Amino acid sequence: GTVAYRMDGEYMKYTHSEVLEKAFEIDPAVGEYLAISLVDKISYDMIEKRKALQGELIPISRTSFYRERKRLLQRLEKDEKN
Repeated sequence: GTVAYRMDGEYMKYTHSEVLEKAFEIDPAVGEYLAISLVDKISYDMIEKRKALQGELIPISRTSFYRERKRLLQRLEKDEKN
């Protein structure tokens, strides 16, 4: 399916695999979590809670997560404009 994101008043559309690919380029260690956050529109806290229920931890702080998520959105926006 296609995922839509609103950036600067405009909608961008990407497939799940495109988002995942770019997320891994941004940060291979947490790319999966970045993609999940955008595709499923869920917060760091919800991802962290889901992983905790599985006995796992997310290898990134909340602040760093949102910094990397912003970089991912900027990368997607830049690629769409090209």
